[in-house]
Amino acid sequence: KSEGGLLGLALDPNFSTNHYIYIYHSYKTSDNKVANRVVRLKENNNIATVDKVLITNLPGAVYHNGGRLKIGPDNKLYFGDGNYGNKDDTLSYLGGKMFRLNLDGTIPSDNPFGASSPIYSRGHRNPQGLAWQPGTNRLFVSEHGESSKDEINFIQPGNNYGWPKYEGGNQNQPGITPPLIYANGTTWAPSGIAFVTQGPWAGNLLVTNLKGKQIIRMVIGEQNGKPTINSSDLNYLFL
Repeated sequence: KSEGGLLGLALDPNFSTNHYIYIYHSYKTSDNKVANRVVRLKENNNIATVDKVLITNLPGAVYHNGGRLKIGPDNKLYFGDGNYGNKDDTLSYLGGKMFRLNLDGTIPSDNPFGASSPIYSRGHRNPQGLAWQPGTNRLFVSEHGESSKDEINFIQPGNNYGWPKYEGGNQNQPGITPPLIYANGTTWAPSGIAFVTQGPWAGNLLVTNLKGKQIIRMVIGEQNGKPTINSSDLNYLFL
């Protein structure tokens, strides 16, 4: 048993003409270890074949493989890898990071750590859900905590989100970006997230939780030009 496999999939914005599909998946290396990679497939007559490996040999393990993959409003490919084994959050280690690539696998020139690094942010334990706030294009990510400190983070390029040194409510440290909200004393196990775009809940963030098989509706506020989420603005929708 493991949390590996096919973990993320996205269609190219021009899929109807180029037939490209992007996937994030786990694989076994030549020395029988688990790693992750992002591959671009090309569909032809309902059959997909590998067109290009965009990035490979991302750290992997039985657990904490991250794996969600989406194309952002800037037409870049975003995805995250987990940090299995509480390893350091240095830029030389690719685990526990959010990544940003061009759709051809090259590195955008405006990436926060330079044109030679695919890293977009660091200090993540196991990021899974990805969603952009409508009207602002702010990137929100859900992240599994060690036990009862699951997080919703507002991702800013180049920032450090604490893991493995800090998580949850103890992240008010120099150089560390605290979460917008975290599960305090309970476990969410947050998976996918999405913003509601119409109706009375428009602008709210929906978070699907593996623990308890529930969805949490979160109301997004604003303070000093940044998003906020208050614990009083959580609504639990049980499936």
